[in-house]
Amino acid sequence: MTSRAGGMEVHQGLEPLIVFNIGPMFADKSELMLYYAGKYLERGVRVVVVKPSWDTRKGDPSVLYSRSKLIVPPTDIPVVVADRGKEYEIPGMVEGYEVVMMDELQMLRPSVVVELRRMFWRGQRVICSLLDLTFEQRVFMTAAACMSMREADKYWKSGRCGTQGCKLAAHHTQKLFPDGSVVPVFSGEDVDDPGDAEKYAVHCWHDWLESTPGGYEELARSDCRFFDVDPATGWR
Repeated sequence: MTSRAGGMEVHQGLEPLIVFNIGPMFADKSELMLYYAGKYLERGVRVVVVKPSWDTRKGDPSVLYSRSKLIVPPTDIPVVVADRGKEYEIPGMVEGYEVVMMDELQMLRPSVVVELRRMFWRGQRVICSLLDLTFEQRVFMTAAACMSMREADKYWKSGRCGTQGCKLAAHHTQKLFPDGSVVPVFSGEDVDDPGDAEKYAVHCWHDWLESTPGGYEELARSDCRFFDVDPATGWR
């Protein structure tokens, strides 16, 4: 049974929502999104996935993949690619779908929150996954904008600390050089491309500080930059 909300037909009981699944790498955010996508399909709900064009880790930005090697979403779900700087086009690209899944939202500009509201108010359910912190422990600008949305439900997910024997939850991402060594923070050294899973590690806060070059030095600064909003517009 369907009803009308915001001018579009929606399944009864499928009220508009904005949901953020937030966390570091390896927190199973995409897996959770795919799980719910499959459940919606079983109910006959129209679902679409939105991916940023910057996400070229598998070459084709329309490929949705996760740590568990779920390379593509269920074949019944279309994937549309959104360009950074053209976030205003997203509502038109997903018109007619009841549920919009958005992956790697931090790769889009903060203005995407305006488009999330547009979809919400016309009756769509929008479920997003995003990173909150860069490898230097600065807040993504888009994540900061998402945190300001009072309409949204926010869920913080964690990974498992990569330090052997540590049982604490991991909320902090490290970036790695090709040889597996850790990229120092605030040193100007970087790896240009986002890379695949082998270019990252996650740790609890204690082990992140212990194993990240420059971590303790930054913490000792009077103007420590950890957890400030990152002014950079590019992917880190």
